[in-house]
Amino acid sequence: MRPVQRKRQREFYGGFLRTGQLVFDVGANVGDRSAVFLALGAKVIAVEPQQACVEALRARFQERVVVIAQGLAEAPGVRKMALADVDTVSTMEPEWVSSMTASQRFGEMKWSEPVDVTVTTLDRLIEEHGVPAFIKVDVEGFESGVLAGLTQAVPLISFEFVAERPGATAACAQRLASLGMTEFNFSEGESMSFASEQWMDSDALLGQMSALGEAGAWGDVYARPSLRRASHSSE
Repeated sequence: MRPVQRKRQREFYGGFLRTGQLVFDVGANVGDRSAVFLALGAKVIAVEPQQACVEALRARFQERVVVIAQGLAEAPGVRKMALADVDTVSTMEPEWVSSMTASQRFGEMKWSEPVDVTVTTLDRLIEEHGVPAFIKVDVEGFESGVLAGLTQAVPLISFEFVAERPGATAACAQRLASLGMTEFNFSEGESMSFASEQWMDSDALLGQMSALGEAGAWGDVYARPSLRRASHSSE
């Protein structure tokens, strides 16, 4: 990662993360985001089911990061995961593979026959480690499966979106809204900036994202409980 991009990431995440706060890095891969969170003084739980990536995480961070060698889903158990030529695009969502193949977003990328991976849930991670200040979810199309295993609001969560699957983005936003996380924003690509100065409801979010008009658009949606609601509840 280039120093300029690393600096932008630290500035962006540093806008809402504080020293000592807990972060779940779901879909940690080899830990590039975990390293940023760690540099900001966060306590990091890195969740990653690919064995090669798990070994890389443990070698890179030693005891400084808790590595969970599992995936996340709607319930504990075993799921199928298609491993890709490049580990950053391995996935537990078959429809995501079909969409990416059809759009040729990743060129001639190939995915293997699915292998079994053990999965747990966000709720169980919270039971074991506490409520995080931030959850980053980047699992190549299986974001809705991960969010299905969460039954409570958290201060802030992000999930990846791709233009090819607007229905999946809508499903994720609706799931979070049902948990009381009703304010949304998004960041395009690796811009490391929010697209809107104002947070919005899910309808406005989806409207703005549909207006991107780019077949290759991608990035991260951010959701949080209403700050107005939170301030009223504390009075």
